[in-house]
Amino acid sequence: PLSPGSSNGRGRRSFSLSALKIPVGLLTRRMQFVLDLLVLTASFLIAYLLRFEFVIPEKVLFDALVQLPYVILIQVVALALAGVYSFIWRYVGMREVRAFFYAFLWSSFVLLALRFLLPNRFGDWRVPLSVILTGTALGFLGVLGLRVARRALWENEERNRRRPRSSSGEHMPTLFFGAGE
Repeated sequence: PLSPGSSNGRGRRSFSLSALKIPVGLLTRRMQFVLDLLVLTASFLIAYLLRFEFVIPEKVLFDALVQLPYVILIQVVALALAGVYSFIWRYVGMREVRAFFYAFLWSSFVLLALRFLLPNRFGDWRVPLSVILTGTALGFLGVLGLRVARRALWENEERNRRRPRSSSGEHMPTLFFGAGE
């Protein structure tokens, strides 16, 4: 495993979690945003699968694909307004959970308002209630989970980097005499 500041021989830095090597490029804000989009999209589709017991009728699937872009847009805007994208990911903790919760509430509220206030001619744009609640909950838990996993990965690498090693890479037991006198 490489430490955070080391190179893998090709000039690219990488982090590792046991045998898993993750390039530093995956730890950027841009990549975090892309992963957020993927998680929110997957959550929406999983919510539809659950709603229709994994057999989505063709018409409903078409409706879901029409709804997907604006649902994801509403959720991303809610995350941004709640300040999620201003966090330093290494310090995501219990205090930041509040912002994710507010983003969940705001986006759910907007989607529920659209559900009940859209005229009948926009019926295809109405997201089912169960999909709103399930998809939004899964999405924001997933987005928060990404940040927690990212922090855990970073902390593990920092811990491994700082751990004293002998030249062979094994732990070197050390005993200090007279410390503090």
